[in-house]
Amino acid sequence: MGNVARRLGNAVEWIGNAADRRGNAPFPRACVIERMGNGAFPIRFITCRPSNGAFPRDNEPFPTGNATESVGNEARGPRLKAAESSHGDSLTSGEASYHAPMSHRAINATPYSYAQAHEISNFSRVLFISGQVPEDKDGNVPEDFKSQCRLAWANVEAQLEAAGMTLDHLVKVTTFLSDRQYRRENYQVRTEILGERLPALTIIITGIYDEKWLLEIEAVAAV
Repeated sequence: MGNVARRLGNAVEWIGNAADRRGNAPFPRACVIERMGNGAFPIRFITCRPSNGAFPRDNEPFPTGNATESVGNEARGPRLKAAESSHGDSLTSGEASYHAPMSHRAINATPYSYAQAHEISNFSRVLFISGQVPEDKDGNVPEDFKSQCRLAWANVEAQLEAAGMTLDHLVKVTTFLSDRQYRRENYQVRTEILGERLPALTIIITGIYDEKWLLEIEAVAAV
């Protein structure tokens, strides 16, 4: 998959960049959607941070250097100064609408650190976290499952922190296990990490990209 962009008026909505997860290309670690304006069709910006922290320019691969956000053919910012919606309204940074604090509601909560559904309202940003694996920045992978699970969760927390969020902002978690024998240990570590937090949850038994990895954790958060 190459760079994909969808235009909203004069804005560009970035979807992703070709890469593999082993670092041979700038694989995006997290994507943020920002909603601005009070109109019926608020502008949405999806900005994908690759591992080098940079943002893409229009129709170009992920560059190195300081983060910017793309509007039309112009790279701006760390923040957008102005943009146009698809129906021609002009929005400035002073007019950006980030309303009342977001509210969470766990629906049909279970005693196992998740809910059957999780509703949010009044959110201004949504963060999509790529699958986080049990490998540290030096490429070290623990041998036992619980240590791998804690490391994968630590990597999830690092992406949340990079976006100015915490575990409290989790909405949905998807855990990929390499074998169903790890279900109980996975539950034990998840409850240890999440405590009373109740995101929606899916667990999938499947093959993992690297055979050394016993699991992978993907998440969605909002604020």
